[in-house]
Amino acid sequence: MKTNINSILCFIIVVQISCKSELTSVISYEEALKVCTPDTMKMFGLENDTTFIPYLPVNCIVGAQLPAFSGMTMDSVSIDSIYLENKVTVINFWFIGCQPCEAEMPGLNMLVLKYKDQPVNFLAISRNSPTHIEDFLITNPFNFDHIAYGEPIIVGNFKASWGYPLNIVADRNNKIVYANSGGKTDSTAVEEIQRQLIPVIDEALKGN
Repeated sequence: MKTNINSILCFIIVVQISCKSELTSVISYEEALKVCTPDTMKMFGLENDTTFIPYLPVNCIVGAQLPAFSGMTMDSVSIDSIYLENKVTVINFWFIGCQPCEAEMPGLNMLVLKYKDQPVNFLAISRNSPTHIEDFLITNPFNFDHIAYGEPIIVGNFKASWGYPLNIVADRNNKIVYANSGGKTDSTAVEEIQRQLIPVIDEALKGN
């Protein structure tokens, strides 16, 4: 059962991912979800499963403010308004066993190195326990700040119903400027995640 759940979380085909109404001004995260028109998605992982369910496109949150959330990283860094203040913030949602999550990690590490002297936060929020994450990182370096047991933030604050990995970028004013879920499972994931995020981070750094 656990394997099937992980497969469903990891592998989601979005039939139609574009939002049907674009945000024209900065609104709250909750309001962005309310005004977004649902599409449908097909989930697979089980043989001959052709079930389609309502789906809020992830890019409908682009233009909204980050939802309020707080936590403590595994290195005892407090994640709060001070952490976010006047910085571009990249947030990655993941869990151990998610193949596209793990495939893109080397590419995300390259971004940490690229922007190490610039005001950019790199925050990973995982569903796993601190012990499991620590064991995983021994052989799979992932150089973000890590929040463990992140399910309350993922489901409660972000109300995330999308697949994993989920990557969100917020600008210096905590406005979401990029959101995307899912990813590749092979070596091209490293280049792909950089191709997607570098232009977004560079543009966000130009803002005040």
